Formats: sequence, C-alpha cells, structure tokens
Amino acid sequence: MKKKFLLLPLLMLVLASCGPKGDSNSDPSGSEPSGDPTSDTSGDPSSDTPSDTSGDSSGDTSSDTSSDPSSDTSSGEDDEKQEIDPAGLNAILGFDVYSLLPKIYSNNYLVDDWSSTSYPVDVYVDLFDWELADAEAYELALSTSLELDEENGYVIQDNLYVFIYLDDETYAPDEVFGLNIYSIAEPAEKEEIDPTDLNTALGFDVYSLLPTIYSNDYDVFDESSEDYPVDVYVYLWDWLPSDVAAYDAELALSLDYDDNYGYIIEDGLYVFANFDSNFEIGYINIYSVSGGGSVEPEGLLLDDGETIVLYNSSQAAFSSEELESKSGWYANNDICNFNGNDQIALSNDGVVIDMVGVLGSSADYAKDTTLVRNASVSSPTETYSASEWTSSAKDTVSNVGNHTMDAVASDLIISEYVEGSGYNKFIEIYNGTGEAVDLVNYSVTLYVNGSADSSSNKTFEFSSLLVI
Repeated sequence: MKKKFLLLPLLMLVLASCGPKGDSNSDPSGSEPSGDPTSDTSGDPSSDTPSDTSGDSSGDTSSDTSSDPSSDTSSGEDDEKQEIDPAGLNAILGFDVYSLLPKIYSNNYLVDDWSSTSYPVDVYVDLFDWELADAEAYELALSTSLELDEENGYVIQDNLYVFIYLDDETYAPDEVFGLNIYSIAEPAEKEEIDPTDLNTALGFDVYSLLPTIYSNDYDVFDESSEDYPVDVYVYLWDWLPSDVAAYDAELALSLDYDDNYGYIIEDGLYVFANFDSNFEIGYINIYSVSGGGSVEPEGLLLDDGETIVLYNSSQAAFSSEELESKSGWYANNDICNFNGNDQIALSNDGVVIDMVGVLGSSADYAKDTTLVRNASVSSPTETYSASEWTSSAKDTVSNVGNHTMDAVASDLIISEYVEGSGYNKFIEIYNGTGEAVDLVNYSVTLYVNGSADSSSNKTFEFSSLLVI
C-alpha cells in the first residue's frame, strides 16, 4: 500500500512514516535500470506505483479547519479538545463516514483531499494538537470498534480503511499525528504491449516468435554490447512474481529449453523471464553472445559460513545505506509479514527440512522476540524445538547476517528469526555444510496462523533470484 506502517504491538498504534503529501517518487527501487531506452512506451519507470504516497491529484485542501496549520500547532495545553466538525470530511467522502468512526477531538486540525486514480479515496486529517497519548487513545477506540487488516489498516467498510500516522516531513521540524482514510483502486486488466520498439531493437519481428506479453507499464531498454550483440530488456513494472511464473510457463509451451542458456528463440538467440526482488519488477531478457556462443546462467550460490537474509522492505531497524552495503539480503514482503503465531519452513526440492514454530498451532510462540539458533545445532529439523533457540528482546538485530556453528551441518538451516516492532521482520538462512550450496532448489514458506492449507500462505522460491 502507499504508506509504511510502523506497528507498535505494546500500544497497537498504527503509525505511517510518510513524506510530504503530494510528493511524487520515482521507480519502485529508487533507482533506474541502466541502458538506453529505445523509445517511450506505455510505461514510465518514474511513474507512480502502488507504493506512491501522492497519487495523481494536485492535492486540494477541501475543507474548513479550526485554525491555520502554519500557526502555533498547540491550542494551549490547558484547553480541552473539542469534537471536530465532520462536515468537510463527510463532504469529501460523499457520505457520513464520521458516524462510522470513533469521535475525533481536536482544536487545531486540517482536512486534505489527495484522492487519485490509484487511491480513489485518500483523505488526511492532520491533528496539530495531538500528542502520543491522544494517538494511543484513538487507536484503542479504533481497535474496539473496527477490525484490523494488518496490510491496510482498520476496516471502515469494504475497501475503505483508516489508520493513524505520524508525519515528520510535511511540517518539519514538527511531527504531526493524523488520520488517513483511503481506498485502493482495483488493478487495471493488463493489455497487450505494443511490440514496435522491441522489434526495432532486434531488427526483425521477434515478438511474433514469443508468447503474447501483457502489461500496462513497461519499458524497452537496449543494453547490447560487443560481448552481447543482442541484449534487450523489457522491464514490466506492473508484473508480480506470479506474472513471471505464468509467462515462463507460456515460454515452456512454445519454445525449446536449454538447461544452460534459457529458452531458444532461434539459433544463438535466447529469452528468459525473471523477477528482480530489489527493484520489485518483472523483466524479459532477449540476448545473444558474441561468437555465437551463450552465457551459462550464474547459479545462486551460498558459500560455506555465509547467510542469506530475507527482510520486509518497510523495516526500520537498518537504514537504506546499511542495506545497500549488505550482500545476500533480499526484500520479501510475502514471507516477512509474519506474527508470533505464524510458522516459517525451509524446504529443499519441495521437502520441508527445517521449521520455526509448530505447524497446526495458532498459539503465540515467538511474539515480539528474536530467536537465534544455538551454535550446537548443526542439522535442520522439521519439528520445532524451543530448546534449540536462544531468545532475545524484541528488535534485537545486531546478529542478523552472522551466525556460528560448532560442527559441520548436514544441510542449510534457519539460523535467525526476528519478529520485532512493526515491519521489523527478518529470516536468516545459514550454510554450515563445509561447501557452497546452490539455492536453486530451496524455498521458504510462511504458514499463517499455523494452517498448512490457508490461502494466505506464501512460498518464496530462491530460484526466482537466479541471474542468467
């Protein structure tokens, strides 16, 4: 969604670390892929994405407020807060939404409408005289009157949510609490791309030899070089891993496959589809190699004594600079969205070899804690035993990315599990086998509330990180 949640379990307070309203960001990764675009297409890597906070609106201030936000943000510590006038809020929503919410008390507030194509309802109520105690009290009122959707906030009605945020940028250096009421637009059905630029880059109608490509937000980049006479990327900004998997299945039905090089378009010309978890985009690469040879895919090897870490992209334990300096760390919000009663499994070739938590139980076993595998444990086990782990306080992350083991391991193990504040979620995998291990057949599965059959369960295949 468009906001980063910071869930404080002790307070059950939903905060959003949000930038100035109306601020437009670039592509999902924060940087643009290299390569010269052959031309503009229907997508722009700097266009809005579902994580954008601004949407498409110019940000009209659509309601009266009790005072000018540029004035003193305190109405006086001894002034009792009065109930706000909900007329402006209701007018923006088009119905009496206020009657569905706990009463809001403030003497100094501002209602802004930032509704857009991506967020048909996107209304902010900045509450300049709120302190932490006010936010806590209102969160408690929300929690007793509305159901919580951990992905989106409190549910007012179908596809209409509310949460409390803390804005530390719009009115900097002041920090302002507020409420965001919003809805999410249904994703548009993907349409077939215009293949003109792709065919132009290749110099012939290569698209006719491929399965149909569907996307509403894409770019064609030509990165051909002396070593790679053909090296063309189709970046698909609206693709998810499931779209990549579906297209790979289409490729498998229409083209022959070489285990070393990918799908064969014609002699010396290859194609593959992949998902870049760092940029959060899918892409299709069509390439050839100088001299008519091919490039062998680079396997995803985890060296002996090294770890691989999955983390939630909205975590607040490490700065972006720290994350950029780390090798083998991958953002994965599907897996790293667990609570203390969800289970994490590591599988090799589809068979569970290691488990954190007891499958079939929804009881909390690791809530608000960090679990580190004891150095004496050198073998994975599909049966969780708390005695194999050392527990530390919530948000203890000093050891993430490092692990020690007393003996040579029989296989990879889950070596650390962090269930911290908000989205501070980390899973660490350690290789202590004495040799490098190719992760291509390994996967991690999140079992929600202990259920093996829940539709909310997620599986991450390490093969999706494979670079060809």
